[in-house]
Amino acid sequence: MALRFKLVNRTTKLEGKSKTIYFAKSTASGVTTKEQVVSLVEKISAVSSGDVKSVLDTLSTILAMEMKSGRIVDLGDLGRFRMSARSKAAGKEEEFTRKNFLQPRVLFVPGAEIMRARKEVSYELANLVREKKGGGNSPAGGTPSQGGAAHDPSAGGNEGGATPNPSAGGNEGGATPNPSAGGNEGGATPNPSVGGNEGGATPNPSAGGNEGEGTSF
Repeated sequence: MALRFKLVNRTTKLEGKSKTIYFAKSTASGVTTKEQVVSLVEKISAVSSGDVKSVLDTLSTILAMEMKSGRIVDLGDLGRFRMSARSKAAGKEEEFTRKNFLQPRVLFVPGAEIMRARKEVSYELANLVREKKGGGNSPAGGTPSQGGAAHDPSAGGNEGGATPNPSAGGNEGGATPNPSAGGNEGGATPNPSVGGNEGGATPNPSAGGNEGEGTSF
């Protein structure tokens, strides 16, 4: 397993010149629920799922109670939990009241086991679509024929101008349809290798963009 990310670009000014830079944006590959954690602990240890759930529920209560008391809760290899006070500024000392306090932050400092995991992590590109800062996605590789239909020169398509093909049969004075095109009379001939985009732009198979097909780093 690996940490999944997308490449995001933005334009910045370096030495007075605009330059596009790229950076990684983390994207989650899913959520492990409490029920799944209980099931995993039950399989790895000799503790029943009911006991595991009871311990987790009790641990949550104890964490909240101890942190509200201003204590640091140290859970060994898992890490440390604590609350940190924060507030709005007051012009004078005597003007500072309970109303100046904001919701406290909950801080977590990882323990040895998690710190080891950080050193062993690998990365995987989530997809081949680059996300532009400020909205919109653009393909990693451009499509040569964006926005227009690909015409087959053998299909004709100039009404009244092309010389009918005697073997094709029946289109008097009109364009000679290409029998291999599959019935688009007088119009653009779709590329059979593209897979059914009638009359539209031909997508580039190399552009990728199907999320879940990752590239490992």
